[in-house]
Amino acid sequence: MENVPGLAQRGKSLFVEFVALLAKLGYVSDYGILQAADYGVPQCRRRLVLLAGKGFHIALPKRTHSKFPAEGLRAWRTVGEVIRGLPKPLSLEESRARGGPQVCNWHVVRNLTARNQQRLAHAVPGRGWTTIPKRLRPDCHKDEDAGFSNVYGRMSWNRPSPTITSGCTTLSKGRFGHPRENRTISVREAALLQTFPQGYVFDTRWMEYVCDIIGNAIPCDFAETLALACARSLTKQRNGRDQMHDENPRGPTGVVPWVETNS
Repeated sequence: MENVPGLAQRGKSLFVEFVALLAKLGYVSDYGILQAADYGVPQCRRRLVLLAGKGFHIALPKRTHSKFPAEGLRAWRTVGEVIRGLPKPLSLEESRARGGPQVCNWHVVRNLTARNQQRLAHAVPGRGWTTIPKRLRPDCHKDEDAGFSNVYGRMSWNRPSPTITSGCTTLSKGRFGHPRENRTISVREAALLQTFPQGYVFDTRWMEYVCDIIGNAIPCDFAETLALACARSLTKQRNGRDQMHDENPRGPTGVVPWVETNS
């Protein structure tokens, strides 16, 4: 199971009840708040992860990357490693004139208003709207520097991206400005930061739908890491059962051990 960290904080009473129910059903749980960047994803994305095996333990995977690499850990992957050097994307309107965004592999962006282009021109990579002159800020940010600052900003080439959400091509919904160009990241660039393969086909022609698919996904490489942790533990558990069966075919209680096949 994967969810937002707040489930184990503001939703703690419900989460604790859920873990207790799993235990009553015979599941052994291991859970924690993991940072996707620690597992090779070029994105800062903290998520609550719970792995549970029925009658056996599945350990959370060990991290492979670090913000401050040491003891064999690699450095966090960055935005620059993933999207630097890609060709300039088309606007959504331009892509439609060429047969649709699917034909362009969804390397498309929304058109920015003139005011948003001015805001982005003042944005500093790695920072939000606080670097934008007050005369250009949205009304909700003109009178104070407090509040959620991670909007109307640019990504940095040398850091992982902020959390990719379904608003990943909208400047007002996150720090989704391109590190250098006066535009947001494209849909395909957002997908790459979520570690979708370059050739992954998003079978829709609606930008809102594809952004929902990308933003709501578990990063593919992170999902693979978690799946492999489950697979290794399940294989170890089944091998142990097979060994017990070979030593005593009818089991210690005279009943052939049952092995679950629908994991």
